Order: sequence, then structure tokens, then C-alpha cells
Amino acid sequence: MRSQLEQRFAIEEQIHLSILPTATPFSRNAIFSGHLPDELPKRYPKQWKEMIRDESSMNKFEAQFLEDYLVRRKLDQVQAKYFKLITADEGQRLLGRLAEYRTTGLLALVVNFVDLLAHHRAESDVIKEMLPDESGYRATICSWLEKSWMRELLDSVGEWEDTVVVITSDHGSIQVDKPIRILGDRQTSSGVRYKYGRNLDSPEKGGLTIKKPGEYHLPAEEVTTNYVIARDRNFFVYPTDYHRFVKRFEGSFQHGGISLEEMVVPVATLRSRLA
Repeated sequence: MRSQLEQRFAIEEQIHLSILPTATPFSRNAIFSGHLPDELPKRYPKQWKEMIRDESSMNKFEAQFLEDYLVRRKLDQVQAKYFKLITADEGQRLLGRLAEYRTTGLLALVVNFVDLLAHHRAESDVIKEMLPDESGYRATICSWLEKSWMRELLDSVGEWEDTVVVITSDHGSIQVDKPIRILGDRQTSSGVRYKYGRNLDSPEKGGLTIKKPGEYHLPAEEVTTNYVIARDRNFFVYPTDYHRFVKRFEGSFQHGGISLEEMVVPVATLRSRLA
């Protein structure tokens, strides 16, 4: 994206390291809350019960986490707005109202396009052709940015005086190609690169088995809860319908595991060249 953005912005690029598992329920909640994953059940017991009940709801309290974080850091005087943008229509609506937030101290946007593109690749032969490998993935993202509402939004913000834009992610992704059989019950989480549940185990070559979650600052619902986190280009598949799921996920872009691609995340600080 840099070649497009540096036309309007001076860009300073650094890195941060995602936490394990390198997946949104853990790493993005950590960014917005400032807490490690095992601290969330203690700080937010009511919200945690709702989050853990449904994997799709694990990030529904990010706006509250951000607000509480600002209070803890004695920054509650900063007016903050949070938006989670999944569809192009949502992005266009925000773009149409952008002027309303010109004086907002902190505008936090979660833009899901890059992540959704990777997820939908496993479901669509058309997207598989568009994203055959890492370079195709990057090219598609850059093509989207060039014509997207996001580019319009950044161009508009670039005209604001003394405004700093920070672009980052909670994790990267890696193209997987080696299935690893794993056993689990119905309560086991659904991730392809990581799983948590009761008495899980995987072959040593498959990844990291965490039998004491507390040592990795991970929450445990039961004494028998443990985690398995894939390394290299491995991905976890249950023996049931093994070949169907191997065909579905082989060659797909995944996250949640242990790899430099997933853990080393760029942080770009943008300052307008017009300032």
C-alpha cells in the first residue's frame, strides 16, 4: 500500500509483534483493551461470559475496551469514536459523514476487508484464481485500496491540519499447505491454525501444545483446557470428513499460528505532506 499512500503522506514504518494465538479474539482485544487475554475474564467477567459463549462475538466489546483504556491512562478527556466497517456500504456511509468527526480526538476504525478476503478464498474458486499466492494477495489488496472508500477517506484526512494516521493490524497471515490431524470434542474452538478446548493434543511436529494456559497469559475455562498452535505452514483438520476439509483449506491464507508472517506486523505512522 505504501506506493499509493506516500503520494499524500510522509510514512514512518515500524513493527510490533502479535501475541499468541495470532487471531482476532486474542490479539485485537489486546490492542483495544491494553490487557493480555487472561486478564479479560477478571476485568470484564460479565462481558467475558457473553464472549466465550459464541466465537463470533469475541470482539463485540472493543468500543468499551477502548473507552476504559483511555480512562485508565487518564486520557478520558479525549473524545473517541469507534467504527467497525465490514461492507463497502458501511465505509461509504462513514465517508459521507467524515466531516462530523473533524474535531474528534481519536477516530478508531476496524476495516475487515483484508481479513475477509483471506477467509472467503477458501469458499470461492474465483477468489482462489485471484489469490493464487502471496504476491496475488498483496496485488488484490492494493487494487482494492486504489478504488476504495478507504483511499478516499485517507485522502480527505490527509487534508486535515495536524492529523496523524496510524495503520496496523492485529496479526498477519500465512498460506498453509500441510494438514495435521487433531482430535477434539464439540466444545473445541473452530480455528484452522489454533484450537483450544479440553485435553487437546497434536503431534509435536505440528505445533505448540500449551497445557498450562496461564504461563502464556491465556484464559482457561476449565482445568483441562489447553491450546494447540500450529507452526510452519501446518493447519489442523479433524479425522471426520478429513479429505473434504483438506481440499477446502489447503493453499488458503490463515492466521492464529506461530510464524514470522503472522507475528511480525507493520505499524505505519502517516503525517500529511500538506501540513
